[in-house]
Amino acid sequence: MQSVAEPRVAEGLAIKWDLQTSHQLKLQKIIVQSDALGVVDCMNHIAFSEVLEPIMLDCTELVNLFSFVSVMFIRRNCNVDVHHLIRICKTVGCNLDGLYPRAEHLFCLFACCWLLMMLCLHKK
Repeated sequence: MQSVAEPRVAEGLAIKWDLQTSHQLKLQKIIVQSDALGVVDCMNHIAFSEVLEPIMLDCTELVNLFSFVSVMFIRRNCNVDVHHLIRICKTVGCNLDGLYPRAEHLFCLFACCWLLMMLCLHKK
């Protein structure tokens, strides 16, 4: 299994989680935005990553459940609030146990931040 601590794996898993959550919410049209260009390119079948391939296969199956899905790259400065939230949560996590957050906590954190970003974009 891949290390969730690797940023592109965490981003890929967050996109997968977002697709799963959107499907559970019975959404039919979604726009996924990410500042991880390599992951976006893999999602759009422009690039290939052996590390991301299992996640991308799951995402492709999930994408087929929607009437419309767009996966777009956005610059990090457009995604700054989510990154600030991640930095704050990492610090709080470190203070709780004196260690860096474990990989599964980081994935959960990425997923929560991703959902927060999607909800904010949906309100606009």
